[in-house]
Amino acid sequence: MFSRTICRLRPVASRVVATRAAVSQPLRSFSLSAPRLSHGSGDLDLAKKLDEERKFEIEQFQPLQNQGILTQGVWKLTEKAGEKEVTLSRSFGNEKINVLFTTDAMTDAQDLEDPEDDSERVVPVSVSIIVEKKAGAADHGALEISATIQDNSFFIDGVSFLPSVSIVNDNTAEGDWQRRGRYGGPVFSDLEETVQDQFHTFLEERGFDEELATFIAAYVESKEQKEYVGWLEQVSAFVAK
Repeated sequence: MFSRTICRLRPVASRVVATRAAVSQPLRSFSLSAPRLSHGSGDLDLAKKLDEERKFEIEQFQPLQNQGILTQGVWKLTEKAGEKEVTLSRSFGNEKINVLFTTDAMTDAQDLEDPEDDSERVVPVSVSIIVEKKAGAADHGALEISATIQDNSFFIDGVSFLPSVSIVNDNTAEGDWQRRGRYGGPVFSDLEETVQDQFHTFLEERGFDEELATFIAAYVESKEQKEYVGWLEQVSAFVAK
């Protein structure tokens, strides 16, 4: 049972005196604050500098020249403006292959850059290769191969197996939990050397060659530059409003 608090009222006379005292005092005046300005003192200068940087980057921007990998009709590229992830996809027999990579490679390279080293360094690019296999209604699962592009070649870092294609494409929290809970495969470099070689042959037969590696590495740099120019334009416009 809850106890109820009993409030005792003050005597009526006391309340009347207090009210009169309050009335006799002069009313406080309330001053209205000045309206908020739409810009800070340095906003327009910042917008101008951002726009100058955008124009400079546009002048320096060099469009990707080698588009041959896309004109051959084997690989299809999917990306969205404002997003860092890029997907290359193709079919191979009863397999559907997706290659996922992002512009993070450029950011990571800048973080690791040695200011005293003037030599041009090739940026390694991490890719995730998903090989799904179906035969009619039969779901044979998928391989997820993590690899690094370095010196125009693919170097496998690890191979994991997923028993169902539906797990691969499940973007819910449950799907992510299932993928994280799966055994991720052995340390690739611990595999017998001939097994490692056969896995690289497996990729080569599916088009993972020097031409594709060169294209991805170049596209990452081009994509990052394009997104940077877009970021400058959007932020400059925002600050100026």
